[in-house]
Amino acid sequence: MAVTHARNALLVEYPNERAFGAPVLFLRSPEGVLFDLPVGKKALPLPVSRREAGRTVAVARTYNYNIDMIRDSEADTPTKTAQIQNAEERIRQIHQTLKYRKDALRAATVVAFLVIFLSLMQFFDIFNWDTGIETYTVLLSDLFAHKQFHEDIVIIPIDEETKKEVGRERVDESWREDHALLVNNLSKAGAKVVVFDMAFEGDSASDAAFRDAIKKARERGTSVIVGVMALDGGKPVMAKELCSAVSGWGTMIVGTRLGHVRLAPLVIQKETEPVLGLAMRVFVAYEDGDKAVELIDFDQDRNHIMVRFDSETRQVKKLSFFESDTICEGNDMLSKGDALANLAIDLTPLSMIRDSSQRRAYTYIRDHPNPQTLTELQNKIVIVGVEDINDRRGDRWGFELHADALSTLLNGVVIRPVAFGGQFALIATLSFVGALIRTRMRHTSRRLRISLLMTVLLIYLGGTVCLYVQYGLLLNIVYHVIALLLSYWVVGKLERRCFR
Repeated sequence: MAVTHARNALLVEYPNERAFGAPVLFLRSPEGVLFDLPVGKKALPLPVSRREAGRTVAVARTYNYNIDMIRDSEADTPTKTAQIQNAEERIRQIHQTLKYRKDALRAATVVAFLVIFLSLMQFFDIFNWDTGIETYTVLLSDLFAHKQFHEDIVIIPIDEETKKEVGRERVDESWREDHALLVNNLSKAGAKVVVFDMAFEGDSASDAAFRDAIKKARERGTSVIVGVMALDGGKPVMAKELCSAVSGWGTMIVGTRLGHVRLAPLVIQKETEPVLGLAMRVFVAYEDGDKAVELIDFDQDRNHIMVRFDSETRQVKKLSFFESDTICEGNDMLSKGDALANLAIDLTPLSMIRDSSQRRAYTYIRDHPNPQTLTELQNKIVIVGVEDINDRRGDRWGFELHADALSTLLNGVVIRPVAFGGQFALIATLSFVGALIRTRMRHTSRRLRISLLMTVLLIYLGGTVCLYVQYGLLLNIVYHVIALLLSYWVVGKLERRCFR
């Protein structure tokens, strides 16, 4: 009926070309399998989807039916024997191919779960591969990412030139009188926050002048934050005169490495009370003024920090968490059992952070006769730091890392590892992609298969860079690449076993 309908329709549409595309019903084949087309001499194309596998099973059933038909036919015995042998060989190949398909799927699943287990155990971190290779994405992405050091941050470095101008070789307690003059002029210039990335632990004769300058600055609306290197009974080790004068203090721990990423602890959760990092304390002062912080706490899911001040609560930032005994072991600020909310620092190029537009000379500000004219400092965060060899962190000074951490917070950049669900999905996907390449391309040359595998790998690596640049997501490259390559290799071993 279908053939008749089609031929009649063609007759109407093409009355003078009846032979054009004329459908016919083929009835002359001794077998019921018309399109079992081999790839090569004996190999079958591997069915990937369930529908393709169902078709292949139907072909095997048809071959079994053909065998019965051949036996009942009137052909001579040699012909029957040859046809039956051909059908049985085809059935064997089909079952062999279907078994290979099932084994390949199982192998890809096993590889995926194995690699997921290794990632949960952080197995390759034993060899410093895990976080090290994971954070290579940061180094690679820096070539493409457009970064901007926050315009509201100004740095006043105390370098060798500054020491010569002041006439002192070491930065010690004798500088506090100079700091008093500096704070006074900065507050007159309208700076919003003045940060001393240095600790004032011992008492000195200049403390009273420094204290009075800080109090006057706060009266003018300028917050003054100082660094702390150690705690005593939960209280900061600081000169007595300064304890009650400053707007706040923060721990100066900064620059710890996680692979190729620098970390800045924003909050240390202790048994007694939380301790703020210097960048976090400055950020709160910049956002909310000279208010006293009453409480800092982590969310139950540990994905952001809650800060309460003056009976108001606000969520500050989504973060990633790392254990203190593996990140900052041996630091005086930390004890075993402390939990840290760490910020992954979005490092800006050194040429940008050391640009003259971001810096002012210490003596220029301290000795300025009319600081009210320094309008470029109005509503700015001014970070004062010392270029001390003991505070060197790779290619940067400690105060430069604090400036980068603060810029990261102000710019709203969040760098975080991919969640477990995403990690699981990527490992499973790449495991099945590796198996798919090996099975679907098994009739092609080895060079072509490897080329396709490398192409997939390059696309994946390009995707990791895009995810980091656009969303700040860090993918653990080690386990994903291992899942891809291991699945490809295991399925290749299965193929040689099945078809040898």
